Amino acid sequence: MATVSRTDPAIQDILDYWFGLSPNDWFMGSVSQDAIIKERFAPLVEKARLTDELDATWTSTPSGSLALVILLDQFTRNIFRVGNHEDPGLSFSGDVKALRLASEAIAKGYDRRIQQENESKPLLGIPHRYFFYLPFMHAENLPSQIACRALFEVMKQEGEVAQLKRLAEGKEDSEAEKTIQDLVEKGGEFSQKHLDCVSALGRFPKRNEPLGRGHTEAERQWLEVHPMGF
Repeated sequence: MATVSRTDPAIQDILDYWFGLSPNDWFMGSVSQDAIIKERFAPLVEKARLTDELDATWTSTPSGSLALVILLDQFTRNIFRVGNHEDPGLSFSGDVKALRLASEAIAKGYDRRIQQENESKPLLGIPHRYFFYLPFMHAENLPSQIACRALFEVMKQEGEVAQLKRLAEGKEDSEAEKTIQDLVEKGGEFSQKHLDCVSALGRFPKRNEPLGRGHTEAERQWLEVHPMGF
C-alpha cells in the first residue's frame, strides 16, 4: 500500500472546499452540495471510515487532522443523508473515530494552532477551530457533551475579551467579526441543546429511524416538544 505524504494535496483540497462555503452551506446543506461532496470526496470518506491508511500521516499536522475530522464528521452526513442513500444510518458511521481524532488533536493544541494558521482568512480561522469541536456535539455520551459545552464557552469568552479590546481602542466590529460572534453564539446554543437531550435521554431520538432503533416513550414525548430531536 502506498504511503500518503503528510503534504497530501487532498488535505488542502478538503479544507479549501469546505471553508470556501458559507455558514449556511455548512449547516443547512442542499442536494446539489451533497452531490458535489459525494463526487469529489467519497473515496476519501470511505478510506477514512474503513481504514487507518491516512491516520498516521494526516494526524501529524493540524490541517491533516482537521481534514480527517471533516471527512468523518461532516462529509458522511452529506453523502449518506436521508434520501441520498439506502442506508442513512451510515451518516453517523464516522462519529466514533472523528471524536477520537478530535480529542487527540485538541490534546496536542491543534484546535488553537489551526486558528492561528488561518487567522489571515476572512473569518480569522475561527471556523477551522470550530469544526474540531463538532464531533463532541455529535456524540451520544454525556462526558463528550459536557466537554463540548465547555469548549464553546471558552471560545465565546475569548471572543468577548477580543471585542472588549477593540472597544477600548475605539474600533467597531467588522462584518467578519460579527459573523464570527454569531457563529460562536449559535454553536454555544446548539451545544446546550445537545447536552440537554443526552442528559435527559442518553442519545438523540432523531437518529432512531435511520439507525433502526425504536423510540422509548420518553423519546416520543421529547420529540413532541423538540421536533429537531435534540
